[in-house]
Amino acid sequence: MSTRPRLVLRCAKSVQGSPVRWLWPGRIPSGKLTLIAGDPGLGKSLVCADMAARVSTGRGWPCTSDAARVVREPGMVWILSCEDDEADTLRPRLEAAGADCARVYFPQGVSGDDKHVRPLRLDTHVVWLEEFVQTTGGVPQLIVIDPITAYLGQVDAHNQAEVRGMLAPLCAFAQKYGVAIVGVIHLNKREDASGVYRISGSLAFPAAARAVWWVKCDPDDPNSRVMLPTKFNLGPPPSGLRMTIQSAAGVEPGGLGAPRVCWEEEIAPDTLLAPSTPESLGAIDDAKDFLLSALEDGPRPAAEILALADSRGISKGTLSRARSELNIITNRVQGRWHMRLPPTIRKRAGLWVQDAPTPTPTPTTPTPTGRITEPCEVAIENPFPDPPADEIVTGAGAD
Repeated sequence: MSTRPRLVLRCAKSVQGSPVRWLWPGRIPSGKLTLIAGDPGLGKSLVCADMAARVSTGRGWPCTSDAARVVREPGMVWILSCEDDEADTLRPRLEAAGADCARVYFPQGVSGDDKHVRPLRLDTHVVWLEEFVQTTGGVPQLIVIDPITAYLGQVDAHNQAEVRGMLAPLCAFAQKYGVAIVGVIHLNKREDASGVYRISGSLAFPAAARAVWWVKCDPDDPNSRVMLPTKFNLGPPPSGLRMTIQSAAGVEPGGLGAPRVCWEEEIAPDTLLAPSTPESLGAIDDAKDFLLSALEDGPRPAAEILALADSRGISKGTLSRARSELNIITNRVQGRWHMRLPPTIRKRAGLWVQDAPTPTPTPTTPTPTGRITEPCEVAIENPFPDPPADEIVTGAGAD
């Protein structure tokens, strides 16, 4: 006889408190997921190789207190990498970083009764990670997954529910055995975003991670990189780090020897974290103010608005985003495109206010044209697409 499901509660008083455990004190926690994000070729994997070397040998951590610099007990490291070859890339990098390669392992996959080794998948094979740890007693201090999006199996990287469901058992495994899991992840192409919003795939990736680090170029020194905390849930954000990439022979990559990270100094955690884009949020607000002022007295030719915006230093992309956010209406009058404010925007007591738009009912019959207006780059001479003369286009659809 089945019983009805019931809510299960746990009293906070029954929870045994414990301090946060650290792999790299104050920067990389043990028992948690950490992400290292950045564009390709900036040194994310080299940072992981350096961490693997320090764990495998017990060497201290750079740019930390004296206590964190002392020699520790060496530990085991697992590196999952589908982008770099083990023989000509991964091992030479580990050796260049000073790793004890006898303590570093490359998981090859999961083997069944047929002896066929299947590629490791985080959506189904985390249980085998735990089984291996339980049967062998070998618990790695560090697991590197580079990149983490290559091991999703059937999970859609952009589906938040699926990504959360996949990461939950991985994080539970890390918590249970005190393993620091570091996932390397690339950035998306959203040049107007910053921080965790630049990370490729679903926001569930940075949401599940307790720490997110961003590797970027140092604009003041083309030979340097910076590693900055973008998200840090375990206390005040730690300082960032400046580093260079050199070869084991002491020359720049391209010479003799595999590349390795050379740590330089600590830097402020918020250094260079502003969006790397010419259209900052302030610029978009200025463009919106410009449009409100320019269209206050009624419709004006679009070419005139574009030329006036250009004379004030407002880029075409910034103006387009501002126009989209304000739902500026564009229509063609006597062969020329004009812009005007939507009826939802009006001035009250000297201030601009924008009413919530009234939802448009779903039509029961197709539109006469059935046409979809696509965004596109525009020029002043022909700034908008060419729909039928009586068609009105609003917001982003007019791009």
